[in-house]
Amino acid sequence: MPFRISLKKTGEQASVSAADFRKFNAQNFYTTFASDTANEKVNSVWSQLNINKKTKNGLLNIDLGYKNLRDQFWFRPASIPNDNRSNLYTAQVYYNWHINKKYSITPGVQFINKKIESNDRGNHSIAHGAFYTIFRQQFAENIFLNESLRLDWDERYGAVLVPQINFAWTPSALTIRSSAGKSIRDADFTERFNNYNKALVTSGTIGNPALKPEESLNFEIGADYHFNKNFQLSTTFFYRDHKGLIDYAPTPYSDMPRKVNLIPTGSYSLAKNVESVKTTGIEIDAVYSKKIAISSILNFMFGYTWLNSKIKTAFLLSIFHPCKTSCQL
Repeated sequence: MPFRISLKKTGEQASVSAADFRKFNAQNFYTTFASDTANEKVNSVWSQLNINKKTKNGLLNIDLGYKNLRDQFWFRPASIPNDNRSNLYTAQVYYNWHINKKYSITPGVQFINKKIESNDRGNHSIAHGAFYTIFRQQFAENIFLNESLRLDWDERYGAVLVPQINFAWTPSALTIRSSAGKSIRDADFTERFNNYNKALVTSGTIGNPALKPEESLNFEIGADYHFNKNFQLSTTFFYRDHKGLIDYAPTPYSDMPRKVNLIPTGSYSLAKNVESVKTTGIEIDAVYSKKIAISSILNFMFGYTWLNSKIKTAFLLSIFHPCKTSCQL
């Protein structure tokens, strides 16, 4: 039962709040055990505030955000639930500096703090910060180039430089676009601490605090064509070189890095970094939109994706990712 409240004051500030309450059947979503009759309840509240100030050559923005989430998971109705309470705090300050009609720069700084209190994963917090600059240029009438450079700092893995570049050419109804860049993702609380705080775990997925962050190099090139105001066709070719992909692998008891609450006869899967995954793919999307009445619009969408992944690893990736709470933060 989601709902949203929005309060705005044009030109100076804007605020929005939302809440989402869900209770659903999660049987065999995380396991294939016959004894699994799981259900889950997830309640979340989210608020964001934006304050902005116009200047002679641009716009100063301050964004503040907060999210509170509680996830309760019952493996069986009579069992004690995994009770996870997490909080996310964000703050961002950036300035859109318009040098002229064709050039602009946006420098900014960001801070993120994540916290969790859990009877399953324990109590943890982590801080993350970043400095970034975005450059925008327009060449001629229909050639656009955007570059960005971001310095991420994380309490776990330190400082990492993350560059991005985007190009677009729009000669007519056709748009040619391409992008390239680097991305990074650290392990969440589930991947690092799943089943760490329980007295006894006889089987299941086990977190790994020693996980390294995932890193990837991404490239894509594509085209969009507007046949008319109602119909658009898009196609994209993409490539990703993903290193250190995080997933769960079957691991014998003797190879588990932490055995405090495990048993020698247990069946476990440990979160690990896959050595390398290289993926190529093609996406095709068709969108048709037509206004059929004053307050009614008909939308029709079709999409097709083809993927080819080469995994350099000694174990198979799991089909389902056993993320319950912390993945959302």
